[in-house]
Amino acid sequence: MRILLAPAGSRGDVQPFVTLATALMREGARPILCGAKRFRAEAEERAIPFVDYRFDVEAAMRARGGDNVAGRLATMRVVNDLLLGSVDCHFDTLLEASSGGVDLVVGAGLQVAGAAIAAYRRVPYVCVAYCPAAIPSRSHAPMTLPFPNLPRPLVPLAWRATELAFRHLLGGAINARRAGLGLPPMGDVLEAYISPQPVLATDPELGEAPRDPFGARALQLGYMHRGDAPRELPEPVERFLGEGPPPVYIGFGSMVDPEPDRTARMIVEAVERAGCRAIVAHGWAGLHMPNPPPRVLFADELPHEQLFPRCAMTVHHGGAGTTHASARAGVPQLLVPHMSDQFFWSAEIARRGLGPAGIPRAQLDARGLARAIRTTLATPALAEGARRLGETLRRRDAATAVAQHLVDLARRRSPRSVAPSAPVRSARP
Repeated sequence: MRILLAPAGSRGDVQPFVTLATALMREGARPILCGAKRFRAEAEERAIPFVDYRFDVEAAMRARGGDNVAGRLATMRVVNDLLLGSVDCHFDTLLEASSGGVDLVVGAGLQVAGAAIAAYRRVPYVCVAYCPAAIPSRSHAPMTLPFPNLPRPLVPLAWRATELAFRHLLGGAINARRAGLGLPPMGDVLEAYISPQPVLATDPELGEAPRDPFGARALQLGYMHRGDAPRELPEPVERFLGEGPPPVYIGFGSMVDPEPDRTARMIVEAVERAGCRAIVAHGWAGLHMPNPPPRVLFADELPHEQLFPRCAMTVHHGGAGTTHASARAGVPQLLVPHMSDQFFWSAEIARRGLGPAGIPRAQLDARGLARAIRTTLATPALAEGARRLGETLRRRDAATAVAQHLVDLARRRSPRSVAPSAPVRSARP
């Protein structure tokens, strides 16, 4: 049984699928993983067949990097660029990866071609969502809008506007590629993206699946944390951890920054004002400062599973992966949302008593960041609530549950049937 795994986006979108691929192999399936080339070595270490998208999400983010910090509405232009710029790359890659026959196609993140390729190969398509607000519902606004607390009467209008925006942005490009495959045009772009029964790969303690009719179709199985032993921390990080009390982790992951040096100085000032120690991740922004004060260590990408349990708290952008990793580590967290679902997670973390109110990136400054860090570290209830939740989440093996669901779905619904029509190259209109 061959299952095509097609997540698209940053590490937070792809890393759970590395874990899922490993779980699928334990269930006897043969996964094929698509992703940016930076994930090839990680996949091959685990003997997972890998196909490169040949689309550089980081470069695309950097091209519009200023919008990440320009305000809530400006960040929507970043998502638009990433989606539209990836259409041809996704279609071409998935056609190539599925050419030997597949029984199921599974997409996630910014994947825009998965539903069409599944229809072309005549197999089911499943979307894995990393946020409840990715699923249409009357209970919450779309995650593409940076307004998680939108008044309830406006929520249906927001979803309708989102569908129209998706159709305007992507409908022409997707339907042109569908026509080249002999497929009918797609009407509701958003519903095709979500798939008939999506898998909600989030822990319900952080965000439940919506309960109205469409949301009820989602199968919530939990976040797919890394199941293998994380790699060791670099020696300078181990040394820093041993030199004093647990530090604060600060990192904005795949969020880029038009002025990284200025942001790095602001973070260091906040740490000094707060009187704490901190490990600051370079991230895609390239945050760095020559000769930082002894209480601050700048570091490359670090395994969250290994680092976060040894921190006093985390400060991050609010991606689903970092939010769930912080929760699983049992530490309080302060979110600095930049775009998309990050605003949803920021609101949920504060509402559930796992951290203070978030600070939108456009409003971040040294005084506010220092104040939020001091408040968090001085509030035992936040630490205790996070600790208890971490104990619960560490007992859950969501990747195995998702793998078993996908294998069962493929067995029940997908007799192998591969469309042999035209070679891949001729599929482009």
